[in-house]
Amino acid sequence: MAARIARIFAAVFILAVGAGILIFIARQNNSGQRDFIAYWSAGQLLRHGGNPYDWNSVLTLEHANQFPGNDPLIMRNPPVALFLALPLGYVGSNIGSIVWMLAMLAAVLVSIRLIWIINGRPADRTHLLGYCFAPLMACIMLGQLGIVLLLGTAPFFAF
Repeated sequence: MAARIARIFAAVFILAVGAGILIFIARQNNSGQRDFIAYWSAGQLLRHGGNPYDWNSVLTLEHANQFPGNDPLIMRNPPVALFLALPLGYVGSNIGSIVWMLAMLAAVLVSIRLIWIINGRPADRTHLLGYCFAPLMACIMLGQLGIVLLLGTAPFFAF
């Protein structure tokens, strides 16, 4: 019984921390200071028929969202990956940042679960340490696309 209460408390705590992070992001409106802005600007340009690799167009969008640099952050992925950025063209940068983060978190959850299954579903909970892996957290907070590579690799090995 005590273990079940501890699990419920841990789950509520994790959800509260996650909600707090999302509220912090929404109130700060700092999407222009993270790598996410490259994907958002590519999505905006794609939606409006622009070139997501155009230096001036990307820089104009990024500066409108408090991007501090003089050189734009252009999405460096090949055109095949543009379908990932296209949905961001339908939302503002702040909402897009939250949606992007939630999508990356979902990709992490699925990937770690698949890795756990690949390893034979061990009874211990060491796979949960994967959520604490610092580069993973950095990818989520900066809005980088590296987690999608993990999501592509885990099912490849699982199936």
